[in-house]
Amino acid sequence: MNLDHSYEEHCASRDLVPPPQLAEFMQSEIAPSLSSILYGPNTSAPGTRSLSSAMALLDDSAHQPPANLLPLAQIDELSIACVICDSASDPGMPGAGQVIRWHLAAIPATAQGALIDTDPVSYLSSLGEELDDREKALPMLRDIATRYQEQYVAHGRLPRGWVERPVQLACQNVIIGLSAFAHDAAFDGLRVPAFLTCEVPHLATHEGNRALCALMLCDAYQNGGTMEIRFGTRHRSRTIPPALKRYARTHGILLGSEDPCAILPAESRELFLASTPMPDELWARAVDLMDRGLLTPERICHTLLTPIWSAIELDYILAVSSRAASILAGGSSAELRRTRLVEQEVARAALMAGMLYRRVSIADRSHNATVATVHEDTRTNVNWSIDQDRGYILFSGLDRALLPWLDREHAQPVIDLGSGLAVIPRALPTPVDWTLARSLQHGAAAIASALLVPKDVAASVPADIAVLICPDRLAEIDIEVERRMQRARTSRS
Repeated sequence: MNLDHSYEEHCASRDLVPPPQLAEFMQSEIAPSLSSILYGPNTSAPGTRSLSSAMALLDDSAHQPPANLLPLAQIDELSIACVICDSASDPGMPGAGQVIRWHLAAIPATAQGALIDTDPVSYLSSLGEELDDREKALPMLRDIATRYQEQYVAHGRLPRGWVERPVQLACQNVIIGLSAFAHDAAFDGLRVPAFLTCEVPHLATHEGNRALCALMLCDAYQNGGTMEIRFGTRHRSRTIPPALKRYARTHGILLGSEDPCAILPAESRELFLASTPMPDELWARAVDLMDRGLLTPERICHTLLTPIWSAIELDYILAVSSRAASILAGGSSAELRRTRLVEQEVARAALMAGMLYRRVSIADRSHNATVATVHEDTRTNVNWSIDQDRGYILFSGLDRALLPWLDREHAQPVIDLGSGLAVIPRALPTPVDWTLARSLQHGAAAIASALLVPKDVAASVPADIAVLICPDRLAEIDIEVERRMQRARTSRS
């Protein structure tokens, strides 16, 4: 496949310099095996794709691509992998040498041009490994799924952790990930016989890898092992899946540096954090607690992904409580009554804040009988920030017409939400909380504020303070708090 001169010609006509290692790769024995997806200059052989056709697809895409993109390979029917080339006359362009995914259809601009690998040779080499691995892994996964169906599903039995359990990940009826997990007592870690993913047009770049990786790491944590993950069977090891290594490289994580067939515990923790979405403020608080040795990365990630506590609930717990580590581990012993009551009050407030956020982050138009409510398409851009010293949450982006739970009987209405709404979640509010609400509402930098309280506590709040009434009573909130504490206590074997 002598294509290096044609690549150089193509780039020279655009004042670009192709990555030097690309021409060398095209001479390797891997290149011919990728002919069905690789865009080669001036190729006309059956089953191959030409560089000129790829450039035509880019020119016709919904978003105008940068001029320094060189198409490499087809990712799916609506996206192309492109390498960012450096400028010949003005070298040092940002991102030169990286491989990005360019979507041909109209997608949000923020998702366009996402990083798919750090350099073209690593990317193309991993594709060759992945195609070869797929042919060997699919029959094995079918056998595991058949055996699991016969031995467990057909009899309504639940497997133990050491049993090989097939995993299928799908989105909108499209399978994007296949794997199998089993705890291996021989090294006290997770054994993964196979790990297969793919990119699809309607999902973000590497979303299949991220999601299946998160499931795998959650399983490793739940089974109580060391977080070490080995690939292959007990009798035959396999190298770390190329798609997983590719995903890790985009986060600056190098897998397999010490063992090409295993992800070591330290690497697992880095990968767990990279695979767990977190808002910036929550990330900063989590990192601070991890640096001080109060929380482990796997505990935080598992709590969010399970989810035992949602992002806003966890953010509130970490922000306002010095007992956050104990709460995430399931709470103090019942004998420590005072400590347990303090933790329970924080958990109650976090739970109500989470309920409110889920409610305001979806524009509920169900009152309009002529329009079917589709919640996944009606999310609003509501953000939050937590004042850790005074324990309130500042919501921004709220729609006044959709603000729920507002008690109309209280004389101080929430009128202007232009600067946001300061919500003070309290299961058992005190005069100190009433003073805080008044100081926020009438202070120098006046902010609309409201107390968020359980349904059966609202009557105790003074009439001049705006109140958001949670639909649950205090006893019902306590039941849910205890359920989550129990889940936290039993989440790890």
